[in-house]
Amino acid sequence: MKISSRLLSGIFVIALFVLLFFGSIAFRQIESLKASERLISHSYDVNLELENLFSLLKDAESAQRGYIITKDTTYLRNLFSSGKAMQRSMDKLKGLIAGLKSRQITMDTLFGLIALRRSILETSLRLAGEKAIISDSLLNKMDEGIQAMEKIRLQINSMIENEKEMLMIWKYTYRADIMFTPITYLVVILFAILIFIFSFYKISRDRIDLKKANTQAMLSNNELRKQNSIFNHAEETAHIGSFLWDLHTREIKYSDNLFKMLGYSPHEFAPILEDFLKFIHPDDRDRAIKESTGIYKSGTFIPSTYKVLRKDNQLRYFKTSGKFIEQEDNRVLIGTFQDITDTVIMNERFIGKNLELKKSEDRYHLMVSEVQDYAIILLDSNGIIQNWNKGAEKIKGYTEEEIVGKSFDVFYPKEDIERRLPEQFLADARNNGRAIHAGWRVRKDGTKFWGNVVITSLHDENNKIIGFTKVTRDLTTQKKAEERLLEYNRSIEKKNIELLASNEEIASFNHIASHDLQEPLRKIQTFISRITREDSEHISEKGKEYFARISSSAGRMQQLIDDLITYTHTNKTDKVFIRTDLNSLLSTVLDELKPTLEERKAEIKIEHLPTIRVIPFQIEQLFTNLIDNSLKYSNTKVNPIISISSSLIDADKVHVASLSGPGKYHLITITDNGIGFEQKYAETIFTLFQRLHDKSEYSGTGIGLAICKKIVENHNGFISAESQPDEGSQFHVFFPAES
Repeated sequence: MKISSRLLSGIFVIALFVLLFFGSIAFRQIESLKASERLISHSYDVNLELENLFSLLKDAESAQRGYIITKDTTYLRNLFSSGKAMQRSMDKLKGLIAGLKSRQITMDTLFGLIALRRSILETSLRLAGEKAIISDSLLNKMDEGIQAMEKIRLQINSMIENEKEMLMIWKYTYRADIMFTPITYLVVILFAILIFIFSFYKISRDRIDLKKANTQAMLSNNELRKQNSIFNHAEETAHIGSFLWDLHTREIKYSDNLFKMLGYSPHEFAPILEDFLKFIHPDDRDRAIKESTGIYKSGTFIPSTYKVLRKDNQLRYFKTSGKFIEQEDNRVLIGTFQDITDTVIMNERFIGKNLELKKSEDRYHLMVSEVQDYAIILLDSNGIIQNWNKGAEKIKGYTEEEIVGKSFDVFYPKEDIERRLPEQFLADARNNGRAIHAGWRVRKDGTKFWGNVVITSLHDENNKIIGFTKVTRDLTTQKKAEERLLEYNRSIEKKNIELLASNEEIASFNHIASHDLQEPLRKIQTFISRITREDSEHISEKGKEYFARISSSAGRMQQLIDDLITYTHTNKTDKVFIRTDLNSLLSTVLDELKPTLEERKAEIKIEHLPTIRVIPFQIEQLFTNLIDNSLKYSNTKVNPIISISSSLIDADKVHVASLSGPGKYHLITITDNGIGFEQKYAETIFTLFQRLHDKSEYSGTGIGLAICKKIVENHNGFISAESQPDEGSQFHVFFPAES
């Protein structure tokens, strides 16, 4: 069957358009592969950065709580470094989502929540200060922080879920492109081969016909030119150049398109084997020489591909194929060189992208295997452990050999297993795609730890569940700290209730002492005064003695009530500290005691006293009571001598348990030459209503030194006494020095 030249031209034109069509499809698929790969990489980057940002937030929250609980400034440095890292992470996320309006909205929401959380952190730190007790406002701020963190976690989880959904779409697109791209290439190659076969077949037929025509003189020159033209067009269309190699004469004939493929005009150089080998790239030249020599020796042809340097030094890839034809007593090799450069380049790019993706996956798996702060476990669809990372071995205590193949419920306490909680968690993951829970878990050695667990279901291409991932974080330290904080808060609340009750009792006592007790005393004193003044001549000496005793007892009762009111005021008064010169306060006290001092002929020796932050009227009361105590218990045989001195000392050099840790203290010492007391009573004298002497010998209510102790304690200080009978006494008052 003969095909007309016009029909043949039409076939080749159609073939050209078909090749261009499939080539464009292949090009679009390659571009789609590139886009899918970029999107997949972008999603991984966004997910990793979101998880890193949330981890930094939790580090900042842990540092805040650590500082509030321990007041250790190391946590503040960790908090500030976490804040800088969070800003870098947020800047990176802004770069990743630049130009993506839909993600920009959710990211702005996340950044707003983060800004709110950081504001709450700063407010909480300001409220905490250096106080040991956590205020209600601080607790409220911490609660607001917890709520903000929960919103941030939900927002990040939502964003990660969205990224994962997009990742699944892009992976599906990527798999589809990978699936159909080779098919497209195969179609193009098969079509090109068909064209080549058709061309080869047509060329062979034409040459046979040409030989017959020459033999029979039936083929005209015009028909021969037409056949050559068709052949050349076919070669150009298929990027093929043909050759004919006479193995007997070693003569080689090139088609015009083969010259063009090498960058030359037709017949520009002599087509001999040695000249052609010069075009082979040095990397492949030795192999080409060896293979061409093998054709002579063995008479067999092996298809191969060579790198070729054109006349303009442009690198191309030629794929050779051929067939031996027997002509009378001679063998002729008819072959082709096909330019497959574009295909090779596309394959190299495709392979390179696959390698990059494989490296990315390898890095991800390496990361999962090396992370030790999280236990990452792979379960099958029945909850049997298939694999896990080093973090799981560290947290749970089992080696991989000990745990793989066992059910994951081995980590749960017996009571949770009896309640079928592990099965319930898997059911939640099956139904909802994910299950999140926290609770006490069991290590290999039987100890328990508080674990925060996320179980995620894994699906195949048909959306069938094939297993689960289980990620556990050990939050035992945080949990115990929260429990300690809760217990501490309960203790504070209980003490506050007790303090309120005590204040109410004191207020009630003050009211009774100020009104109900003093009114009868005033009446007793008034009536005794009237009787002794108006009816003294009618009263016997014995009666006068009785009235004197009644008046003395009423006076002591009045003094006792006044001292008790002073004591309760010392306990209750608001503690407003003012930086005060103690020399000025002492001078005021001495002015008030001047009549008594002159009456007793007392000598006061004073050294320079410091300026410190105190409650002024309480310190005046302290000096008054201590000096009055020295005057009251003075030795009647000598005039009273009272010395007041001051010094600055280190707390670790004083063996006093009540001093609050390292630092410096102002020591104020009041020394007298009075009657003294046994040292065993050094602590008893500061107890309310405790007296060492009979009231008939020395006046007093036994409250004065108790008031002194309460005043010193109000200033975070300590008071002690040293004495021996008939050798005087020393009172040591310690006030913390300002840092």
